[in-house]
Amino acid sequence: IIQKSNYEEIEKRDMKKPVRRENLAISPRLAKIMINLSESDENNKLVDAFCGIGVVLQEALLRDIKVIGVDNDKEAIEGAKKNLKWFGFPEKNYTLIYGDSGKVKIENVQALVSEPDFGKTLKKTPSKQDAGLMIKNFERLIINVLNNMKKHVSGRFVFTTPFINIGKQRIGCDFEKISVKTGLKLVRGFPIAEFRENQIVGRNIAVLIK
Repeated sequence: IIQKSNYEEIEKRDMKKPVRRENLAISPRLAKIMINLSESDENNKLVDAFCGIGVVLQEALLRDIKVIGVDNDKEAIEGAKKNLKWFGFPEKNYTLIYGDSGKVKIENVQALVSEPDFGKTLKKTPSKQDAGLMIKNFERLIINVLNNMKKHVSGRFVFTTPFINIGKQRIGCDFEKISVKTGLKLVRGFPIAEFRENQIVGRNIAVLIK
């Protein structure tokens, strides 16, 4: 056992922080899982290419892992600044960048841990065609970001992808396509599905390596 989770403490830091985005931000629980999968430790640094208000960043910093957060939403970056300041993390341990993760230049890090933008929020079950278009747009996005980031990441790439309910089944990304287009390999045993039965857009958690 390397860590025990105090769920009351996790809920407190999720609910009490200055800036929250209920529909967009991932939970601290999922962020912790993804950081574990990245095999990062306090001797290393990770990047979140879609950092939002900083949930992955905060969970990494709580484990003394230094971080870089990138997002093309200026309001989200400002929210992340407020949240990380509220936690009291030393500013020397994190860098926040307002920019496009498909183009931005970063310093070298050990891992990438991120929940990318899945696209528009769905309030009803989409057709197979609409879901397929959403998946293709996501694949284009993540391939572009991975190709930009891979030269600066020495270890694992851990990220979520949409897993969409279209009625009697769910459809997700073509990981073989992502692998071919990026030169990265899917780690055996992945992706891992993470969703609730009534959830329209669930997640697959993917881990890729060079």
